[in-house]
Amino acid sequence: MPTVPHASIIAAGLDLKGLKTWTSRDGGGYQYTLLHLGKAVAVVSDDGNGGPIRIEWMNMTWDGRVSHGYNATPAQVKKANAQYPLSVASKAALDALVAAQPPLHYHGMDLNVNDEMVLGELVNIASTRKALRTKTLFQVNGTEYQIKAAYDAKVAAYIRGKYPAAVILNEDPAYAVAA
Repeated sequence: MPTVPHASIIAAGLDLKGLKTWTSRDGGGYQYTLLHLGKAVAVVSDDGNGGPIRIEWMNMTWDGRVSHGYNATPAQVKKANAQYPLSVASKAALDALVAAQPPLHYHGMDLNVNDEMVLGELVNIASTRKALRTKTLFQVNGTEYQIKAAYDAKVAAYIRGKYPAAVILNEDPAYAVAA
């Protein structure tokens, strides 16, 4: 069960490219380029050792000012100034998505959704998309199952015959790979 609905993340215009994953003592780490409305806006990384994720917004400092680096050429300053509004808009979209999420109920506690949860779910979306290339994934009462067969009408008919309430993820437009 995702911490943030995947359809909400995709509707906010967030996606990723260039996902790299690795194993670590704390389960695994990742790094990717964050896209907002198809434009690269940040590099997101989790070293996989229990600490927080790192979000490096392109041409934006931690306190929200434009950043173009020390001794930047006029061309680099121009490029940074053009990139900066994209990073500001994407951070605002991420903040709005986080604020719109209801608290999660976990072992009797209410946990507020944060940007790390949203950006971590992007990795799960990419993993699901990868699996959908060669497998058929479906959910029954919130539990996800998979069939090691490519999705087609015959597989869909089999699933619907055996599990009438199944939701087949291969049919969900949220998992369509952006062109």
